[in-house]
Order: sequence, then C-alpha cells, then structure tokens
Amino acid sequence: MTQASTINESRKRNPRSPFSIGVSPCSRILEITIRGPRAPLTDRHRWGRRVKTKAPWLLFLTGCSRSPPPPSVLLVVLDTVRADAVHAYGQPYPTTPQVDAIAAAGVRFDDVTASGSWTWPSHAALFTGEPPWVSGAHAAPADGGLPLREETLRVTPMRTDLPTLAERFGAAGYATAAVVANRLLAPRLGLTRGFATVEHLEDDAAVAARALAAMDTAEPLFLFVNLMAAHGPYERTSAPWSARHDLDDHPWTAPWRDGQTLSLHRGGQDGVVAWLRGDLEIPADGMALLHDLYLGEVQAADRTLNRILAAWTARHPSGIVAVTSDHGEYFGEHGLLEHSGTVYDEVVAVPLVLFAPGLPAGTVIESPAQLRDLHPTLLALAGVDTTPWSLRDLVAGTPRPGPITAAAWPRVHWRRDVGGKLSQGWRLLRDGDRRVYVGTDGDIEGDAALADAARAEIPMDLTRGAGVAVSTDELEALRALGYVE
Repeated sequence: MTQASTINESRKRNPRSPFSIGVSPCSRILEITIRGPRAPLTDRHRWGRRVKTKAPWLLFLTGCSRSPPPPSVLLVVLDTVRADAVHAYGQPYPTTPQVDAIAAAGVRFDDVTASGSWTWPSHAALFTGEPPWVSGAHAAPADGGLPLREETLRVTPMRTDLPTLAERFGAAGYATAAVVANRLLAPRLGLTRGFATVEHLEDDAAVAARALAAMDTAEPLFLFVNLMAAHGPYERTSAPWSARHDLDDHPWTAPWRDGQTLSLHRGGQDGVVAWLRGDLEIPADGMALLHDLYLGEVQAADRTLNRILAAWTARHPSGIVAVTSDHGEYFGEHGLLEHSGTVYDEVVAVPLVLFAPGLPAGTVIESPAQLRDLHPTLLALAGVDTTPWSLRDLVAGTPRPGPITAAAWPRVHWRRDVGGKLSQGWRLLRDGDRRVYVGTDGDIEGDAALADAARAEIPMDLTRGAGVAVSTDELEALRALGYVE
C-alpha cells in the first residue's frame, strides 16, 4: 500500500477526521485541508519551496522510500501539554494543527503515560528510558536541594551510571545539541548530560532561533528542544478562545495579573496553595478562563514548533521527528491545580506523535505505552541500537510487556501547608483496564487488588537521595514557575 493510500484509508476509517489529505510520496508534495470553525486551511509544501496559503504556518511531513542512513533526529517536548489539549486527541479547539499534521503523516500514540508528573522525573525517564524510582530523579521531602524558607525540597539527581539518549547518539557519531526554555533543564543541573552543547533561553522565540542555528551542523544530528509556552504564567494570546477574555472582567485575578498575563505565583504569594487550602476562591468562570488561556498558549507552542519544523525538513528531509510532552496540568479536576504531587491522567497522559521513514502514515496506536519507551525507539529507528522491544513493535502489533506505571513524590510545602492527598507520594499501576493509585501513607484509590503489585513494582523511598544545589538566579526562576515557594 502506498503512503497516499494508507493516509486515505485512515481517513475512511475515521470519517469525522478534520483532515483531507493528498500525497505524492516520492515527489514529496502534500496538500492538507483542515475543516474548522473558520475558513478551511490549506497548505501545499514542496521540499525546499514554500507556497503562501491561508495557513502559512502549517507544515506537513511526508517521506519517501529513499532515506539515507543514518538519519538525523529531532525530539521536541512541548512542556506541560496534556494529551486532551491537542486537537488530534479530541480537543475541540484547533489548538495544534502542526502536531496534528505530524500525526497524519506518521504515527499517533493514543494512550501514553509519563513516568512522572513534572519536569524533573519525566525528562529523566525520557533521557534514560528508566522510571524515576530507577533513574533516581525525583523530589524527596527532606532537607537540602532547593530551599523553601526554613525547609527545603530535595531534588535527587539523575543517576550518572545510566547512559542518556545524548550519550548514546554521541557515541554513535552524532552531533548532539539541546536548546531549552525550562530552567530545570539547564546544563549544570544534570538532566541534559551528554549533549555537546546545551543552551537555556528564557522564551520560546529565542529557543526556536537557536534551534535553527543548531541545525547548521554536520550530519547526523540529534537535536532536543523544549518549549515552555504552555507552562504558566499564562498570557492572553490571539487564539479566539483566549482573546475573548479580558482579565479586567475577572476581579479575583487582581493580585495575580500583570496586564493580560496571569500567574498564580506573584509577589511571594502562592495562589495554588491558597486555592488548595480554600483561602482563594476561583469561580467556575475563572477556572474556564485559566483553561482557555492555557489552550491559547498550547497553540502558541504549536506555532513555534511549525517554525522549527520548517527549518528541520529543509535541512533533514529524511530525518526522524518525535513530538511529545513531559506532563499535563490540572484545572480543578480532583480538587487540584497545576501539576506534580499526584499521578492522575490530567498530569501523566501526554501526546506522542512520531514520524520516521518506514513508519505507516496516518496510523493511530490505541495500545498503551510509556513516554520512556521513546528512548529505545529513537535509538532503534536511527540504527544506533536494537532492543528487545520498542514502539516499532507496538506499531507492528506487539503489545508492550508489563504494566503501565507512574509515581509522584510529595512536595515539602504542599505536604506541610496543604495536606490531604498531597501529604503523601502516589503510585499508579495500570494492568489492562484495571488501575490503582496507592499512596505512601497507605491510601488506595481504584482496584485495591492491584495495590500489592503497585508497591512491589514501584519502590518509593521518601527520605534518601543527595540534593542538587542551585544558584540564586536559578532559584528565582524556579520560583516564578511555581516549583518553589
């Protein structure tokens, strides 16, 4: 079956799909039409030449059978983007036309679970292929590490004996570079170990510019990019669902806004803790406001992704592209806000789309997977290593062995100032349609018959682990993101 017929068959199986696609696989020409609430968006892209259309920022990937080895690899993490914020995953708003286009040209994994619910453990799992209880990278409620007034949050470092993706690609002769917007990925903190160059920049536009510059290197290249638009604080954007709001119409936001930018961490105050304790009331329309602003930022991240991909496909037309997220975000579900501390789907269910020569276009994989499975998959697709199992096997119909797991260690100030379910760590174990959440203090939610298996599968030590020191500037940046008080 040709690539064009594969995509068209995919559309026939899902007649409600917003995509109308035509592909000429070896001329590398593709036309996509997306039906939405506004005028149809159409874009035609010929490799090396761009035709201006009503959607000039939409890029679609397509491949050909002639893929020169070894392929360059682009890995992009859209920080804080939960799966259901992506249009291809069911979001009604057209938030992510670029991610959706990659999904239509490659493979979309419909059920992906991150091993942790915030940046530190989730990126470590992605880079090492190991969950946080193996990689060592997680929070621990002991003194040391990131200072929180009289107490501190200890962030345990990623183990140095576990080879990272960057180290594996570098050893195979790849140039390696990371360009990141998240402060926790700054080089001295250790998560980006193995990259020849690591650049931390304060905004996504600067990250995109440096990512484009990083592409001008000898092939093959392994390039990692982290975009932070969807992480708070939230700014009102031009997206219709965001632009329709005026923060002045929401009096409760007064202490938390600067113009049309909203942050629940301002002036030394923690609005999330205040809300969790019942000291801050956010009305129903206020929670809807937060969610709409967030979805506007998701679209902003997708637009930046398009800029990066336009340059990438021009330079590496047979390259591998993986786009995912490290965690999601709460907007009142389960009585929670933001992320970390727990392992419900809103913070551990993440999108994952993958394009590589040879993968069947327009494929949707419903079988469950873990985000950390991307580690062996990229190595296998690039021919760097062969593993007993990777996501290629899932695409071929072989289910992932073992249960789906995740864990969250408690954050010191939430444990101290909020309590309740945030006073303990949590394990998630899924086995088929069954799931259980097991707290480190003994609380159980879900299928209690799986509780012992969860404890055995996910060992959690709440006291041990060396701290990671940070500078004053890094601490202030992490405080603005809500990671510390």
